[in-house]
Amino acid sequence: MPQIAIIVEFQLNSGARPQFEQLIREHAQRSQDEEKGCLRFDVLEVIKEDGTLDTDCIWLTELYADSAAVKEHESTDRLKALGAAIAPLVAQKRLIKAVMIN
Repeated sequence: MPQIAIIVEFQLNSGARPQFEQLIREHAQRSQDEEKGCLRFDVLEVIKEDGTLDTDCIWLTELYADSAAVKEHESTDRLKALGAAIAPLVAQKRLIKAVMIN
């Protein structure tokens, strides 16, 4: 089974970044520590064309061993709780799932 990549782009509400970043970094670390199929989970700051940081935009890049690992991740109570906690902080979310080409 191929590895699955997930990319998530979050556009944050003004002033929400510190709280969002704390929650998402904890989630990323716990995903790597607690989920055997989570191979990588990075939290990224977006750089604008002028070289400055877009402080209202955070990207996640995640890599899972296979589709079963993604299903395990998506079914955790931790992810459900995170969704509720970050909902008031997020203006817009875009999620992409992709299969790794070997």
